Amino acid sequence: MPAVPLPFDLSGIRLEPSKGLARQLYQALRERMLDGRLPGGTRLPASRDLAALLGIS
Repeated sequence: MPAVPLPFDLSGIRLEPSKGLARQLYQALRERMLDGRLPGGTRLPASRDLAALLGIS
């Protein structure tokens, strides 16, 4: 499967498998929106693609 080009950087997103992954991902994306690393109007990849990139299901 070819790499999905992203309009933002996923580096720094570290998810702890023993905790709620959905909540952690929400918090990580929210932080990026609030500090400007994820500009308004940015399209996120499909949830399956994002999960694959982060190595989660």
